[in-house]
Amino acid sequence: MERKIIRTEDLTIQDLPPGDAGWSQLTEFALTFDPVAEIGEWAWSSNLLQYSDSSSVKEIRSYIYFMQRAWHDRETSESSLNEMGKAVLLIRSKLLKE
Repeated sequence: MERKIIRTEDLTIQDLPPGDAGWSQLTEFALTFDPVAEIGEWAWSSNLLQYSDSSSVKEIRSYIYFMQRAWHDRETSESSLNEMGKAVLLIRSKLLKE
């Protein structure tokens, strides 16, 4: 099955998983992001593993994507799952302000 890629400028609240999303829903959302198309190159940086309230939606999506890739083949820690969920909530609040 081909995954649906959603460019950040086309992202809507309806594309986001619910606030209480589990790993599978967060994974599906994370993989709607194409870092090569959005960032322009595949450049690993430890900055991708952090975000703040001032981060752009694209930066937060990068964080969620790379966290999913880091945890995709092993048991997810509860703290990582919670952080990814908080990141989605921050995206939601930013989209509501647009």
